[in-house]
Amino acid sequence: MTVKTSGKDFKQWYGDIEEWPQDAYHEDETIKINGKNRGDDDELQSVEDNAIISLSGGCIYFDDGRDVSMEGALRRWLRKKSREESFERILVEIPKGKRTAFVFHVQFVGGKVLA
Repeated sequence: MTVKTSGKDFKQWYGDIEEWPQDAYHEDETIKINGKNRGDDDELQSVEDNAIISLSGGCIYFDDGRDVSMEGALRRWLRKKSREESFERILVEIPKGKRTAFVFHVQFVGGKVLA
């Protein structure tokens, strides 16, 4: 299933060294930029931030012999990025005996207490 994202997010993913180790490469994908088939890999590095990128198919190959779905890798990265941007983590101190009230308020605004 096709994955759509912004040019900005695509470039961040494509340049993420954890996702793309030095010798990783990809094949058999269809990438469209604003509805048009892309030219070459250099075009992916210089795409406009507000461009609409569509990725279908593809496989990422790693030098250790592993391979993963290119669509799946982008989808996972976008979910991870979304979670990271959706929540802010803070460290707080509250008076003893106020934990229940504090947890209630955190949950009321859509957060969760991690510890």
